[in-house]
Amino acid sequence: MAFTVADVIAEARALHPQFDDRQTPDGVLLTELDNFQHELLDAVLEYDPDAFGATQDTALPLPTFGDGIALPARHTDKGAEAQIGGTEQKVEVPIVPWRNRIRPGTGPSAYIVEDTMYLFGTNEDWTWADQITFWYIPLPTALTDVTGAVGLFPDRARQVFAGKAAQIMAARGPLDPQRPISLEYFAASLAQRAKSFLGTYHKRKKAKTAYWRESW
Repeated sequence: MAFTVADVIAEARALHPQFDDRQTPDGVLLTELDNFQHELLDAVLEYDPDAFGATQDTALPLPTFGDGIALPARHTDKGAEAQIGGTEQKVEVPIVPWRNRIRPGTGPSAYIVEDTMYLFGTNEDWTWADQITFWYIPLPTALTDVTGAVGLFPDRARQVFAGKAAQIMAARGPLDPQRPISLEYFAASLAQRAKSFLGTYHKRKKAKTAYWRESW
């Protein structure tokens, strides 16, 4: 079940009586949480490079070869492969820089320009394949409204986002100077919530350890 920015903010404000919207408006938290979701995605990928992976299949031959293959507007490339026609066999299609597209030794290659993937050569050069699969990681959808869902992450990430919102409000200080807020406490709380969340990916796939900075 997807959670919204409003859910995150409500949970975070409940953590301290001085987390007041006059001191830290929702708009401030919205901007910071939008930035934070990219940091959290990077941290997850340090634990499990294959998390959040998605694919896009395109049948060959292309209707108009020169038009290429339109890719998702927000993504991080992971690679491509072609399926040999009439078989289950697949071969890697190297995605090379545009300037390297005609260099020998790369085999059947592709290059990407402005979210369009172009196959090198012509349709006749790809008659041996009947499908191209593009692998990618979708980037988080921009958070522009507190009613919007934080769609890329599972529901268990809500506590991490709430911890981040609390840390932001603690850093901005209390509305009432006579009622201080411990920034150290909320920074440590965020670190613990993040550690617990990221640990679920560590259990799924052993990978190099990500360093979660307390400044987050």
